[in-house]
Amino acid sequence: MQQGCFIGIDQGSSATKAVAVGTDGQVLFHTRRDLPPPFRDGVRVEQDGEEILRSVTKCLEGSLEAVRSGGEAVLGLGLSCQRSSCLAWSASTGAPLTPVISWRDTRGS
Repeated sequence: MQQGCFIGIDQGSSATKAVAVGTDGQVLFHTRRDLPPPFRDGVRVEQDGEEILRSVTKCLEGSLEAVRSGGEAVLGLGLSCQRSSCLAWSASTGAPLTPVISWRDTRGS
């Protein structure tokens, strides 16, 4: 197998986490960016899409910087995200059109 590492990103409702793992199975780097608690009103559960995007970007940037400074090549990237959460983005501006509607939101019941 080619030498290098794989980066995994787990984007959840409370934090975004990232880990870089070498081809030998050793963890080379890990980081976490906590997110503000979701807005809740008993029915709605919403989060800020830009805040989530910033947390993913910061985790990825930190991972890339760490593995590149160690001379590792990135061989692959995996992303896990919040189940059935939903967000609409503007194709022209890249800005979110809605808050993230959490998988825990009950408006669809």
